[in-house]
Amino acid sequence: MHGHNELLATDTPRRNMYLFPNKTAIVFQDKRISHLEFYEKTNRLANGLIELGIKKGDRCAILSMNRNEYLECFFGIPKAGGIFLPLNYRLAPDELIFILNNSSAEILIYEGRFEDIIDKIKSRINVRTYISIEPIANKGVEYEQLLSQSSREEPEISRTQLCSNDDFCLMYTSGTTGFPKGALLTQRNMIANMWGVQVAYRCTHLDIHLAIMPLYHGGSLQYSVVHYGLGGTVVILERFETEKFFQIVAQEMVTTTLIVSSLLQRLAEDPKRMDYDLRSLRLIFYGASGISRDQLKKALQTFDCQFTQGYGMTELGPRGVTYFIPEDHEASIKDPHKEHQLSSCGVVTPSVEVKIVDEDDNTLNVREIGEICVRGEPVFKCYWNDPKGTQEALKGGWFHTGDLGYFDANGFFYIVDRKKDMIISGGENIYPAEVERVISNHPGVLECAVFGLPDAEWGECVHAMVSLKPGMTAAAEEIIEYCKQHMASYKKPKSIEFVESVPRDPMGKILKYKLKKEFLERISSKISKEN
Repeated sequence: MHGHNELLATDTPRRNMYLFPNKTAIVFQDKRISHLEFYEKTNRLANGLIELGIKKGDRCAILSMNRNEYLECFFGIPKAGGIFLPLNYRLAPDELIFILNNSSAEILIYEGRFEDIIDKIKSRINVRTYISIEPIANKGVEYEQLLSQSSREEPEISRTQLCSNDDFCLMYTSGTTGFPKGALLTQRNMIANMWGVQVAYRCTHLDIHLAIMPLYHGGSLQYSVVHYGLGGTVVILERFETEKFFQIVAQEMVTTTLIVSSLLQRLAEDPKRMDYDLRSLRLIFYGASGISRDQLKKALQTFDCQFTQGYGMTELGPRGVTYFIPEDHEASIKDPHKEHQLSSCGVVTPSVEVKIVDEDDNTLNVREIGEICVRGEPVFKCYWNDPKGTQEALKGGWFHTGDLGYFDANGFFYIVDRKKDMIISGGENIYPAEVERVISNHPGVLECAVFGLPDAEWGECVHAMVSLKPGMTAAAEEIIEYCKQHMASYKKPKSIEFVESVPRDPMGKILKYKLKKEFLERISSKISKEN
C-alpha cells in the first residue's frame, strides 16, 4: 500500500499540478503543456493502459525520438503499475528484438517514423499491444485517441497500491559479453536520483532546461525529469543541431542544458553563436568524455556561464555518484596547483557511499587504484532475468561498477581506466566485445580485438585489429560495412588494422590496454619520422 509518509516518483505530476498549475511544464515544437495539462495527460495514459489490460509489473516500451510523449510515458506508465522501458532508436533490428524479448515487453509505444522497423520485427517479438504516437491508418491503437477516451482522474492503483519498492523503470545497458543487460530501478531509486542531482547542482523551479541529448539515455532523461520535478520547464529538442540549439536558447530563455563534451566543443567553435543572445544560459552540464583545460576555457569564454559535471551510470543515476561543481572548475582554472582536478569527476554526492577496492575486495586508500564500488539509495535493484550477474555486481551489498579509479587527499575522484573496456564515443557507450562478436562473424575473419582510440571530435573512436583466415582477403571498408549491417552504425569501427595474429599474453589473454598503448606509440613514431 502507498504509505502515508511515502513520496513516490509517480507523485511528482500531482505535486506540480497543485503548486504550479498554469506554469509551462513542457515545450516541444509548437506545443506548450502546463503542469496541470501534463498531470492530466499522465493520468489519461495510465487509465488508457489499464483499459488495454496492463497489469502491475508489465513492461511497456517506447521507441521514439525526443518529444513530449516521452516524459508523459515516463510518469504515466508507472502510474498504471507498469515498468517504463526506453529503447535506443539507433539500435539495429536484431538488438531491438533481443531487448523486447529479454524484457518480455507487453506493450510498445512507437513513433510513426519507426513503423517500417516494427513491421520487420513483429513476427519475432511477443508484444501484444502496439500504440502509435501519430495517427497511422489501420494500425491499432492511436496514442492521442487513447488519451482522449480515458479519464483524467488519478487511477485507483496509483493512489492505493503503489509503494517505494515497486519497479519503475527498466533501462538496458550493454554488458561485457556484448549482450545488453536490463538495469531495474524502483520508485525509491528514481526519487533518490532526482533529488541527488538537484542537491548537487542546485537546480530550482525557476530553471528552463533544454533537453537536446536522446531521452533514451539515462542522463538526458534524468536531468529532464529533475527539472520538471522541481516545477521548472523542460524544452525538448527532437535532435541536436548547433544553430537550432542557439535559436532555442535565445527564444525560450533557456537556463540549463546537458551536453556531451564533443558536442560542447562543436558549439564553442560554431561562429553562428554570435548571431544569438545566449545570456540566459547559467549552467551547462557536460560529460561522457573528457575535456581539456584549453577546450574548457574556450567553452567558458564562449558561453560566459558556469559548468558542471559528474560521474554516474545507468545502474546509479546519471551523475549520482560524484559531482564537480562550478566553483571547482573556477578554482582549477585559476590555481595552477589545482589544475589536475579538471581531469577528476569531483567529490562524492551526499546520497551515496563510495570506496575503492582491490581484486579481493579489500578497501584501498588515497591514490591507490582499484575498482569503484557504490552503495546507497540510488543503486539499482537488479539486472533483469540475470540473478548471477546481479549477485556479482552487488556482492557484499556494494555495487561494483567495473570502473577503475582512485581518490586524492582532497576527496576528488579520478577514473583511470574501464575494467570492462567500454568505449565512449560521442556520449554513446560502446562495448568492444559486442563489436568483436559481429566482426568475428564475417566469413573472412579469424580473430579480432577492438579497443578505443582518442578522437578529437568524439572523445574516443572504435579501432579494430583484425586477423584474416588463411587464403582469405577483405578490405577495411568491407568489414566496416558488414558492421553497419549487423549493429547500430555508431558502434562500427572507424579504423581497421590487419595483422597476422592478434597479440596475446602467455595466458592467452588479449591485453587491450597494451594493444592501445603500442598502437599509439607506433603512430607517434611514424609522425616523428615523417617530420
